[in-house]
Amino acid sequence: MTNVNYVKGRACENYVANYLRRNGFYVVRSAGSHGVYDLVAICHGRVFGIQCKTNGQLSRKELIKIVETSERYGIIPFLAFRNNRRVKIVNLITSECMTLKQFVESVKNSLTNVQAKSLNTITHIVTNGDKI
Repeated sequence: MTNVNYVKGRACENYVANYLRRNGFYVVRSAGSHGVYDLVAICHGRVFGIQCKTNGQLSRKELIKIVETSERYGIIPFLAFRNNRRVKIVNLITSECMTLKQFVESVKNSLTNVQAKSLNTITHIVTNGDKI
């Protein structure tokens, strides 16, 4: 007999993974939840570790393992969960809670600013003949 929580959790993981893929992220799912994160999502060099929970709660042991892994590898940790049929995602460092749409927009907006600064730097170097 299939565990109902497992089926709901897998459905949430698939929903989040597919949403992020449609919005330009590279996403890997840890089948069977044997890793620290259920999903690892990458967008323009930034790595996001996402743990999906049907009840929106992490155990103390899970949280410690996520934080340790995040610090060790530079992964930005998130918790995704369903709230009244909507998926919410929480940054486990800042505690900022948002919808998936808001998450994607914030990542793309911050990347746009970073890319713009990089482009300005490159343009300055090329224009002024500065050495790198």
